[in-house]
Amino acid sequence: MVDHTFDAHGSSGRIEIITGVERRRSWSPEEKGRIVAQTLKRGAVISEVARANGLRPQQVFGWRYLARTGQLVLPVDETLSFAPVVVEDPLPAAPVKPPSKGLSIEMGAVVVKVDPGVDPELLGLVMRALRDLK
Repeated sequence: MVDHTFDAHGSSGRIEIITGVERRRSWSPEEKGRIVAQTLKRGAVISEVARANGLRPQQVFGWRYLARTGQLVLPVDETLSFAPVVVEDPLPAAPVKPPSKGLSIEMGAVVVKVDPGVDPELLGLVMRALRDLK
């Protein structure tokens, strides 16, 4: 005779009694895709979707990863549609015109007036010389 005693003062937790032969359940790719598609709906909670389908959330997260990497195909959602795309020619860029009246550069009490078309290297030499005078 086997006698089992229950210790009421010990830790108590969830007890699961499995009857019959337990085996691993296999899911077809279509079933996996259908379940992953349920998790993508607005307001869906992955753990609730998993529980409703007799799964653990880790399994569903794994299947979601497979779907993201293209290893699992999701069913087509007939309610989704694409918006039409209209392509127009871009407006031509306006040409950049140099200032027609020239440019005035003030450095302290000195004002340098630069006419359009001045040599940039010459202008650079003048500006460095003015800076060194200070």
